[in-house]
Amino acid sequence: MISKLSIVVTSVLITLTAAIPTTTPLVTPPTSNQCCSSVQSSSSSAVSTVAALLGLNLSSLDIPIGLGCSPITIISNN
Repeated sequence: MISKLSIVVTSVLITLTAAIPTTTPLVTPPTSNQCCSSVQSSSSSAVSTVAALLGLNLSSLDIPIGLGCSPITIISNN
């Protein structure tokens, strides 16, 4: 009887674990095109400082990072 109970409990725990929603990441990619005032390597001191404030470790990456970005908007005169 204990083995049947342990199977049921394990099944319930697995089901509950799979059903728990995940949280959104701290940093998400932008949903629109961005215009950045500067683009620097992820190994630069400016990017390292900002990443450290956000709790990110980018030391193993070598990718371009945009700083001071704002969405590109198009204004029309119709």
